[in-house]
Amino acid sequence: MLSVFCENGKTHYIPFVSAPALVMLKIIALNDRPDDRAQKDADDIAFVIRHYLEIGNRARLKAHPDSDIIASVGSDIELASATLIGRDMREMASPDSSEYILKILDAEIESNSRCYLTRGIKNELCKGDFNRARTILKSLRAGLMR
Repeated sequence: MLSVFCENGKTHYIPFVSAPALVMLKIIALNDRPDDRAQKDADDIAFVIRHYLEIGNRARLKAHPDSDIIASVGSDIELASATLIGRDMREMASPDSSEYILKILDAEIESNSRCYLTRGIKNELCKGDFNRARTILKSLRAGLMR
C-alpha cells in the first residue's frame, strides 16, 4: 500500500503491486489466456526487465547477496535485470507458485511451438532476436531457481 496525503489531512491508500509480483501475474495471465493477453503482457514484462535496475535496484548488483549476478551474465545488463527480478520473485512466491511459473518458463524456453512470451518480448526487448528472448527468459528462470 502506498499512502497519499491530501490537503485536507486525510490519508488515502492506493493499492499497487511490486514489479516482480507484476511479472509473476503477467506470466500466469499470459499462459492462461494467450490469445487475449500475449502481446500486452509480454510488452509489460519486457518493460519491467528493461527498467528494473532504474527503480532502485542497480546498487543491489554490487552488494551481497546479488553481487554475483553481473559476473554470471557476462556484464549483460538486461540479463542481470532478469536474474534479479527472478530472485525477487522467488522471495515473494510460494513454492507452488514458483513451481508453476518455472513450468511456464520451461515451456517457453524449450518448446518449438507456442512461445507467446518469448515471441512477445522478442519484439519489444530483443529487436526481433528470438534466441536473445529465450536467453533473457533463461536468466529470469535462473533467478527464480536460486
